[in-house]
Amino acid sequence: MAENYPNDPDFNSQDELVTETAQPLSDLIMPLLRYQKEWLAWALKQEESTARGGILADEMGMGKTVQAIALVLAKHELGQAISDSSLLSPAPCSSQELLAVKGTLVICLVVAVIQWVSEIDHFTTKGSNKILVYHGANREKNIDKFAEYDFVITTYSTVEAEYRKNVLPPKEKCQWCGKSFYEQKLPFHQKYFCGPDAVKTAKQSKQQSKPGGKPSKLKKNPIEGDSKIDTGKRGRGKGIKRKSETDAGSVDDSACASQDMSTRRSVLHSVKWNRIILDEAHYVKDRRSNTTRAILVLESSYKWALSGTPLQNHVGELYSLVRFLQILP
Repeated sequence: MAENYPNDPDFNSQDELVTETAQPLSDLIMPLLRYQKEWLAWALKQEESTARGGILADEMGMGKTVQAIALVLAKHELGQAISDSSLLSPAPCSSQELLAVKGTLVICLVVAVIQWVSEIDHFTTKGSNKILVYHGANREKNIDKFAEYDFVITTYSTVEAEYRKNVLPPKEKCQWCGKSFYEQKLPFHQKYFCGPDAVKTAKQSKQQSKPGGKPSKLKKNPIEGDSKIDTGKRGRGKGIKRKSETDAGSVDDSACASQDMSTRRSVLHSVKWNRIILDEAHYVKDRRSNTTRAILVLESSYKWALSGTPLQNHVGELYSLVRFLQILP
């Protein structure tokens, strides 16, 4: 096999690198196991490399949370949490500058918020870290407060809600059906689906039927060349209707899709974090969801994705993680 792959890396030297371990941390009460020390040494090198992060894909129960906490503490001891020269950093597609903070933003599921808080309190020296839980209706929305904390813990739903409310353009209600659509999608909805002047094309009329299997009597568009009209529909059945109507307000997949993003930022998107940690990172595997888009436009110096199952169904699910880490596959 070695003859077939002469350019393979030297795995013996790779093993020697893996055997390197990090030194014990003064603020970490729980002693790390051998494999956790090996990962910590590797993670510290990753943050000094051009990758500036990575994926921790240990299986469930192996202590990924403790390892992530140890990384934050290790960088604190090295005195590299944040440098004075990087207090202001330009955001992509924007001339605005973001206030940099020393804290690590942890994004997790709602059920894991208490777990993160308890593990930080349990495994670190009392009073060594300040924790802010950014979740709930009464959460503090002052970006200057973020600079006072070492850990800011929030949820995927909170990030998505703030992104949708503050970054995405506002929706307008249709005067006929009352549904909300983005400004650029409302004329399309009223032209083909709703209102007294709405006329479906020949293809659209074949895609909807009454309950019971009988085709509905829909007025056809007399204009020829229906096949040239891009209705944005894909797939079959009910999924097509949902794609064209309820999801009509979807935005471009690019992080710079919104031209007004520089003037509309949520609190979480208004600062540059020292580090972002995604817990259960496979939650953002759908690149088209608003949650994923909200995560991708967050700014930080280092990025880490924690998941016991980063790949569940197909390799395409890694796209969002690679995009989040901003690395070349």
